[in-house]
Amino acid sequence: MPTPPKKLTYIPPINVEQDVIGREEDLRRLRRALSGASRVLVVNGMGGIGKTTLAQAYVQRHYEDYRHIAWIEQADLAGQAFLSNKTLIERLELQFDDKLEEEEALRRILSALQSLPAPGLLVLDNATETVQRVAHLLPTPPEWHVLVTSREEIPQFRRFPLDFLSPAEARALFLRHYRRRVKEQALEDILRRLDYHTLAVELAAKTAHKQRIRLPELRDILQAQGLKVQRPAGVTAAHSRYNPIEELFPYFLAIFNLSDIPEEEAALLRHLCLLPPAFITYDDLEAMLGTVYGDALPGRLEALREKGWLLADEDEEAYKMHLIVQQVA
Repeated sequence: MPTPPKKLTYIPPINVEQDVIGREEDLRRLRRALSGASRVLVVNGMGGIGKTTLAQAYVQRHYEDYRHIAWIEQADLAGQAFLSNKTLIERLELQFDDKLEEEEALRRILSALQSLPAPGLLVLDNATETVQRVAHLLPTPPEWHVLVTSREEIPQFRRFPLDFLSPAEARALFLRHYRRRVKEQALEDILRRLDYHTLAVELAAKTAHKQRIRLPELRDILQAQGLKVQRPAGVTAAHSRYNPIEELFPYFLAIFNLSDIPEEEAALLRHLCLLPPAFITYDDLEAMLGTVYGDALPGRLEALREKGWLLADEDEEAYKMHLIVQQVA
């Protein structure tokens, strides 16, 4: 049989020079981590922080290092993401009988990937914990590098944490997209208000530039309304696959979908929304909420952290709800 093409699926494009700022060291770390990986590597961090962008930049930067590349976006169950990718199935030249069970079809797809000439790269973007159900079927190192992006921590995989931009990097990102007169104090206030969240900084800058909003005015809007900016955005971003984003807040509502959170965890989120978006020690949280949740408090805090809704400072034993998550929740 002829060897399948290098691009086994659609690979979302990115302009590394335009859309990637402050991630050069992360790209180098990611390359080293994948080169020495003995298992799946998961880029883990808060939604909108730049996980997908980092994976896209990695694919572009190291495209020539691989003989085959597949990009799978997980919308729901990990297995369905493979089974519904018709391009992948066609390029692997697989054919399935309608009576074939889904698990066997999935096994054949992933077995076909593993058997391709090495080296290969598989990216599973926006994964959830359901990817654990197919972990034993995924291609294995060293023939394949398997890179997963997820806001959830996945115990079976090696974690590659992705942090926020530094203040200097966030400033550079903002000024990449806002090319009007800058008031430095107003810009500093804006970045602090957005808590250096990568996507929020980018979209705020693009919206302000397009709508000719001066920085002192943008600062006042963010202080009064948060992300509910009463101006049309009409901008695009790599995160949106370059599709138009008409309004900021509805877009963030779609990114931070809270519908799957169990009610007992959602109740804790509602309480945490009333607190400042800063790190609060566990002892203080227990003093405030212990009578409500009792012995269930530590487990629920950890569950929200593992799912990416809370940030944790392990050294200080403290938790924080990021400002963006607080506003959406």
